[in-house]
Amino acid sequence: MKFIIIGKNIDVTPGLREAVESKLGKLGRYFTPNTEIHVTLSVQKGHQKIEVTIPVKGGLVRSEQESSDMYVSIDLVEEFRAIMCDRFVISLINKRIINNGDFEKKEDGAVLLSEDGRKVFLTHWQNRKQDIVMHPFLKEKVEWGLLPYIQALLLSRYIRGDLDEYPMLLWR
Repeated sequence: MKFIIIGKNIDVTPGLREAVESKLGKLGRYFTPNTEIHVTLSVQKGHQKIEVTIPVKGGLVRSEQESSDMYVSIDLVEEFRAIMCDRFVISLINKRIINNGDFEKKEDGAVLLSEDGRKVFLTHWQNRKQDIVMHPFLKEKVEWGLLPYIQALLLSRYIRGDLDEYPMLLWR
């Protein structure tokens, strides 16, 4: 994969570049070696944001995270990809909620969700975000959609020294 990393109101240091390539390098199994991953690191009014955009045939894969620390944003953008995206999409396919009829094949070979497929996907996504789950570290019931926010708070507590180690969200 080819990383194109730019900074807006921030210098892209070798440490930031290494952190981005290390975390996002795990995406290599999903894309070809020639795939370009566009990463924008930006700072505005104390908020540090990472935006990841991957052009794919027929569309884009995009993710962004924002926090008060750029390394925190980089960690969070990767941590939730597997549990909130990969797993959710695979479960929709395995449960046959999304099937072949929900896709359109374009003349250039691209395969996209149809309008009906997008509605099904977004409806299930909104419902999933409201599901109640037990947070493995807090041992409290929380909405699934709040997990990124909760993990950002835990990570900031770890950085401040309030926690001895960061309780990464591991899901079975």
